[in-house]
Amino acid sequence: MKYDIAAKVALDTSKEEILRRYLRIEPESIEFLEELPQETVSLKRSDFPLHVRTKEGIELIVLIEIQTVFERKFALRLIDYTVRYMLKYELEVIPLVSLLTPSDQATGFYESKFLTFRYEMVRFWEEPAEEYLKEKSLYPFIALTNGGESVLEEAERRLYANTEISMNTKADLLTAMAIFTGLKDADLAQKLIERRHDIMIKSAAYEI
Repeated sequence: MKYDIAAKVALDTSKEEILRRYLRIEPESIEFLEELPQETVSLKRSDFPLHVRTKEGIELIVLIEIQTVFERKFALRLIDYTVRYMLKYELEVIPLVSLLTPSDQATGFYESKFLTFRYEMVRFWEEPAEEYLKEKSLYPFIALTNGGESVLEEAERRLYANTEISMNTKADLLTAMAIFTGLKDADLAQKLIERRHDIMIKSAAYEI
């Protein structure tokens, strides 16, 4: 549950940069879709469905899914979400999966005897850490990147010293950073919490 909370906090702040970096989409506007097109009340909703209008005037749906550990069967749920949004909105739907921990099975491709499905995938462990230092909205994920442990303190320092973002946003980003760092190194995460506890306590995610 804590990773779901951290992911939603981080994605709410970084959604524009995620669209640019991973999908090469320049958004003009982004709207979070609250409801899931569904026929049964028990259906689990997509993590982060976005209605996007690009600078070229194209409308589309982007489904951002967070997976802590890769499971092949999750692709079936992703297919379900994708089809339901296509039927509901009659727009192109792009599924994007952000995988937090390494897996050799994470191919961005699902195939069975009668079904072939492709989805975009972010493999954080392959991403260069130095690139993430350039965009503060991606700092929560920085420890998960290639070489992320070596730049974690620099990212933390830059975020702590930043005067352009609100205290609540700073608290949310630092809290998400600490939670995701725990996936890579529990000691690093604990030290981060100890250093920045004064700010993190202002985040609702920290309390949860």
